[in-house]
Amino acid sequence: MGQPLHAFDADKIADKKILVKNLPEGTPFLSLDEQERKLNDYDLMICDGESNPLCIAGVFGGLNSGVTEDTTTIFLESAHFTAGSVRKTSTSHLLRTDAAKVFEKGSDPSITVTALKRAAMLLKEYANATICSQIIDEYPVEITPKEIHLRYKHVNRLIGVEMQQEEIHNILRALNMELSPIDDNGIMVKVPTDKADVLREVDLIEEILRIYGFNKVEVPYQLKTAINAVQYPTKNHVKSTIANYLSANGFNEMMGLSLVESRIYTESDAYVKINNTSNIHLDIMRPDALISGLQSVAHNINHQQLDLRLFEFGRSYQKQEEGFKEEEFLSLFMSGKAEPISWRTAGQREVEFFDIKTWVDKLLHRLNIIQYQTAESESEDFDYGMKYHRGPNTMVEFGKVSKQKLKIAGIDNQVFYALIDLKSIAKAAAKAKTVINDIPKFPGTDRDLAIIIDEKTKFEEIVSVVRKVDKKLIREIKLFDIYRNAEQIGEDKKSYAVRFIFQDESKTLKDKDVDKIMNNIIQQLGNKIGAQIRS
Repeated sequence: MGQPLHAFDADKIADKKILVKNLPEGTPFLSLDEQERKLNDYDLMICDGESNPLCIAGVFGGLNSGVTEDTTTIFLESAHFTAGSVRKTSTSHLLRTDAAKVFEKGSDPSITVTALKRAAMLLKEYANATICSQIIDEYPVEITPKEIHLRYKHVNRLIGVEMQQEEIHNILRALNMELSPIDDNGIMVKVPTDKADVLREVDLIEEILRIYGFNKVEVPYQLKTAINAVQYPTKNHVKSTIANYLSANGFNEMMGLSLVESRIYTESDAYVKINNTSNIHLDIMRPDALISGLQSVAHNINHQQLDLRLFEFGRSYQKQEEGFKEEEFLSLFMSGKAEPISWRTAGQREVEFFDIKTWVDKLLHRLNIIQYQTAESESEDFDYGMKYHRGPNTMVEFGKVSKQKLKIAGIDNQVFYALIDLKSIAKAAAKAKTVINDIPKFPGTDRDLAIIIDEKTKFEEIVSVVRKVDKKLIREIKLFDIYRNAEQIGEDKKSYAVRFIFQDESKTLKDKDVDKIMNNIIQQLGNKIGAQIRS
């Protein structure tokens, strides 16, 4: 009949009384599975005359009042409980019982007594039981059938089929619903108490469609819709492009929890705190991408997966004076060997800074983002690192994760990490222009130059100087060797071997043209950054 019942050992009920009440927060309760649970102050309890808990109402029985082989007299209970109350209690105690599932969806109050009588008669007939008391029925506020005004035009509009009025009436009568005429446009429908979820006209129309049959509703061959024009590419398209590109090149996507433990961070008012009853340790929304990503790295390393290429699309959360700040990011993590073991690889090189830099550069190039400034990272997340930015707006920050952060995650291996601001790169990708050139008809030529510079001088400074010398013929500037030797080139000095590639689209370059540019390059490098030519 779909009505949960509960049987108590009648001899274990103190004072032979039943009280239905709430007990103080933290009251211990020993349930039928022999586990002690601490009650919430909102848990509805079935208690004896001394207010001792016998059963969590509608959810689970107690061990001390349960029926055993020695039971001779039982107290049989049949009840109707509010769906929300049972759902809240069963969820908080993780008790997903069959009874709770019925009450959570809404039981039928009209069969409570009928089901109790039927159970008692079955016990009498098949278990040789004797009914030794009258039925005690407490029903202070009667639940009456709900009346809903049903309009025929709304039925046809929502279902999409012109149904005859008589067909609608027959379906409703088959569902044991009483009909009363109002006018030519609609009727009043009295919904029986066994349909607790039918509360509105639209719910009633859903019941009609369920019986009528979804398969009878024809799908039109033509669909009309308005087209919304948006700027291309959208953020979702950028994310899809990134995911496809990284996964095709050996990276694996991960999904970190948005909840983390506050104990691993320094105390701050900027954290978004969460009252997490399921896991009290995960008590704040993650303020950054690094720690949750390192936890995934640590998990893989602990399972002997040492050569890692991981990426994640996620969000970080921080509290501000007015509201909250939510940022969407892309993170990359690299650790272990730079290449998989193979007979072709002579040595197993470890991942280094320039590996993460290479993939950041490739990713931006894939999105056609080529114009940005570079600077050293000042973030405490890195032992050393770089950032790409446009003015004050940082697009990407990457480098070697600091030992302090690795220690928090329990990692001994080197890890390289990149944090990419999705909003910034999506905006940059939307404004990027694609330029297509013909394959050059005339051959290019290259020249190598070994220059001695100060240790603190960056390669970007060399590129900046050279680009100003000639913007038309210098196609590429490549660094292919770095040499340090204090005895030969001096203290705090280094030697860069740089290759310059020249090409003219209109003609074949002559040596004298290239020599003129090279002499200018040598002169400008000496004047601007104090470079010396190494012969």
